[in-house]
Amino acid sequence: MAHIFISYSRADSEYVDSLVKSLSQANFNVWLDRKDIQAGQNWRAEIVEAIERADSFVLVVSRSSTASKYVRQEVYVADGSDREISSLYMEPLDLPSELKLPLAGLQIILLYEDWNAGYYKLVDMLRKQQDEEQAKIKAPLPSTRQAELSIHADKQNDEKEKEKIFTLLSSILGIALDPAQIIEESLGKITINIPYKLSYELKAQVLNNNPKLWDAGITGLHFEGDKHHIPLHDPKLNNSSYKGKETQQSISKSSTTIPKTKSKLPLIIGGVLISVIFLLAFGGIYLFNSNSPPPIVPPTSINTPLPDSPTLTSTPKREVPPTAEAPTSMPTFTPSPTATWTLTPSKTATITPTVTAIPGKISGQVWNDSDKNGSRGFGEFLISGVTVSLGLGSCDSFVDFMDTASTATGSPTSNYSFSGLPAEIYCLRVNLAEACEDFDGNLRILTTPKMHTITLLPGAHESISFGSTLAICIP
Repeated sequence: MAHIFISYSRADSEYVDSLVKSLSQANFNVWLDRKDIQAGQNWRAEIVEAIERADSFVLVVSRSSTASKYVRQEVYVADGSDREISSLYMEPLDLPSELKLPLAGLQIILLYEDWNAGYYKLVDMLRKQQDEEQAKIKAPLPSTRQAELSIHADKQNDEKEKEKIFTLLSSILGIALDPAQIIEESLGKITINIPYKLSYELKAQVLNNNPKLWDAGITGLHFEGDKHHIPLHDPKLNNSSYKGKETQQSISKSSTTIPKTKSKLPLIIGGVLISVIFLLAFGGIYLFNSNSPPPIVPPTSINTPLPDSPTLTSTPKREVPPTAEAPTSMPTFTPSPTATWTLTPSKTATITPTVTAIPGKISGQVWNDSDKNGSRGFGEFLISGVTVSLGLGSCDSFVDFMDTASTATGSPTSNYSFSGLPAEIYCLRVNLAEACEDFDGNLRILTTPKMHTITLLPGAHESISFGSTLAICIP
């Protein structure tokens, strides 16, 4: 079944889950990898097959996904398989060099600017891509697929080493292979046929950089029909050259390295002491005269510049008779206009996208079923002036038909339509007779059911048609 493959980072799972739910409600079949990633085996045959056989490939672009080696490889496989790629930007950023070429010239959708507008654009784009794929005449998958293996020259020239290569391939693919099955051989290259279904497994092994393949002398793979050659890397060099490129979701505990940093304890102690001194100083000023109100702290604002040094001004004390209750002057604190001393812990905002329900549509045809087979064939014309009614609820119960449409013949695909419909259960009925009964004369009667119960999902388009024929009724 046709599907959409979504490539994303596990760090964006909450956002992606919301997107998948909305697309599923719009009748799209969405495929994404839900299984836990295991170190060293991040590629599996089903992922390769899902990418290669998808109608559309959707990349969720974020800082996490563009930093992921595995997301970049998924894009590489999709581009090599000539899949339709759509890019959804969760945030403004520049693409890394590895993604600029495969994504160059493709349409992008900026979801971070307007979720709803971006989502509707994506739905339209995916529907168009699916319609184009369905219009193509697709031949069934062939039984075999040509695989061109790049081989170390010293291994290729040694028959025993060549035998080891085929023994390894046989164990990986679970079938018997031997050098006699080579269909073409040139310097550094061997071409063989393998079952098409097993080609996904072999490609996954190469993408995982299986060290056994390298040790056997295989340095790369190219399948017939693919745009790209997939290279293998020396595992000893690969471990160091890729260090630091994995994202948090793909780093195993055994390979995680924690960088050594200088102790921050002296800075923490110093900060605490300064805070204590600061509080004692201003606490003493406040206690100096308990009748005076505490200083007013300006409200905290976001991105407030660092405060200027506070200004302390002092007025000398006056001696007053002990019997008189005179006000006592004290040092006053005058903060600068931009100063603020209220500490507010920063908090990363969590944005939960909301999707407005997309209206659905019900349309179809009322046609002259001349051969009375219930299916519109060549030369069977559309009929105008027939009333089609729509009501809420199942046709099995009482339905109040609130909306009607009259058929016309202007469109070759449909001659009645109800649009802007919310997701509900509807009953659709055509105003034509099912049989002559007691009617005398010419009467148009149905060759298909008179009513249909429709469960309309958000954004869905249901097509229901009615066939009828002109009968001569004799009571």
